Amino acid sequence: MKNIIKIFAVTALATFAVSCNDEFLERYPLNSISDVNYWKTVDDLRLYANIFYNRDALVPFETSWGTLGPYGKDADYGTDTQVRSSYNTRLNGEQTVQADGDGWDWGQLREINYFLDNYEKVDAPFDEVKQYVGETLFFRSIFYFGKLKRYGDVPWASKTVQLDSEILFAERLPRNQVVDSMMYDLDRAIEYLPARAGGAWTGRVTKELAMALQARIALYEGTWEKYHANDDFKAASDQSIKFLEKAAKVSGDLISMSERVGYPALDNVGIENGYRDLFNLEDYSASNEVLFWRKFEVNASFYNVIDRYSADGAMRDALSLLDQCLAFYMDQKLTYENTLEVLGAIDTEVFSGLLRKIIAQDTLGTIKQLEQIIMDGRDLNQFVIDFIWYMRNLLFLQSTEDIEDILDVSKEARKALQEEANMIEPEVLMRYIRVFSELSSQIKYASQKRVLI
Repeated sequence: MKNIIKIFAVTALATFAVSCNDEFLERYPLNSISDVNYWKTVDDLRLYANIFYNRDALVPFETSWGTLGPYGKDADYGTDTQVRSSYNTRLNGEQTVQADGDGWDWGQLREINYFLDNYEKVDAPFDEVKQYVGETLFFRSIFYFGKLKRYGDVPWASKTVQLDSEILFAERLPRNQVVDSMMYDLDRAIEYLPARAGGAWTGRVTKELAMALQARIALYEGTWEKYHANDDFKAASDQSIKFLEKAAKVSGDLISMSERVGYPALDNVGIENGYRDLFNLEDYSASNEVLFWRKFEVNASFYNVIDRYSADGAMRDALSLLDQCLAFYMDQKLTYENTLEVLGAIDTEVFSGLLRKIIAQDTLGTIKQLEQIIMDGRDLNQFVIDFIWYMRNLLFLQSTEDIEDILDVSKEARKALQEEANMIEPEVLMRYIRVFSELSSQIKYASQKRVLI
C-alpha cells in the first residue's frame, strides 16, 4: 500500500512539474511549418513566391493525358492556330454562367494576398525583399487578367479575405477600375523587379516580362472598351484612350530598353526557318525573344504532355500510335484497315455515305448505317468528333478554291467531298456542325450513347 502511495505521489509531482513548464506545453508542430515560425528570412519569401510558378491558372502547364498544355489553351481561348472542330461557344456568344459558379475560384488570390500581408514581418532591408514583392504583384495581375477576360466586372481584394470581410457582400467593381488597380500593381512590380538585360536566365519574373504583361493588359482593355462602346458589353465609362496610351508608352519603353542593352530582341533574324526554329527548342535560356518559359525535365517529373491527334485540333504522338498498331499486328503487314480497327477510327467513305443519306432524308438508311458502326465496335465519342471534322472539311471546300493547301486527302476523296459540298447549303451544313458539336459534349457522360445519336 505504501508503495502505491509513493508511486502516486511521484506521478502527481511529475505531472505538476510538467504542467508548470510553459515551454514544454507551448510547442509548435515539428512536422510542419507554422505561421509564427515563418516570415523570418528573405529565403522564406523566395520559397513562398515559388508557389505561384507552379499554379496552373497562373503559369499553365499540363502533366496528364487528355490535355494539350499551351496548345490546347490556344484552342480554348479562340485563337486560329489550333481551331477545334467544336467551335468556341464563348466567342460565339453562347456561353452562360454556370449554376455552380464555374471559374469563380479565388483560392490563389488568397495565397497571393497572404504573402503581401505578411512579407513586412521579415527583418531585412526592402532592397533585399522587393524582388519577391514584385513577383507577387505580377502574379496578382495575371490572376485578375484571367478574371477580367472571363467576367468583366469583378470584386477587387488587395488584402486576405476573412469570414467577416465586407468584400464578401460588396458589389463587383467596374472593369476599368479593376484594370486601374492592375496597372498600379504592375507599376510597382516593374519598379521592384530586376532587369535581365541580356544576363543569365534565372527562370524568375523580370522587369521586361512585367512591362510586356502591362502593355498586353492595357491594350486588351483599351481595345475592349473602344470596340464595345455601343453594345451590351460596354464599360461603365469609356477610358479606352487612357489604356491605349498606357500600352503605347510601356511598349515604347520596352523598345527603348532593347535598343539600349540589346534585350529583348528578335531571335534568328535572317536565318532560314528561323521562325519555325523559335518554337522547336528544348532550351530557351539563350533566347533574347522568349521572355518567359518553363524548363521541362522528365527525370525530375517536371514535364508537359503532348496529347495524341484528334479532331479537336491537337497533335499526334505518332510513335505511340505506331507502337500500338504494331502490338496488335506483330510480324504482319500493317494495312490501312488494320490501323482503323486498332484506333477505333472510321473510314471517310462511311462519313460520306452517312452524310448523303442525311441529305436525302433517308432515315431508315441512316439508322442502318449507324447500327453497322455500332456493331463494328467503333467508339461513338470519336465517331461524333470525326464526323464533325468531315463536315468541317466540306465547309472549307465551300469557302475556298485552294483546298489542296488545306486538306491533305487523296484525289478520289477530294472529288467526293466536292460533290457533297455542292449537295448541301452552307447554312444547313453549319446547323449540322452545331448540332453535332452539342452532341459531342453531351455524349461523353451519357450511359445510352446510341439513343443520343
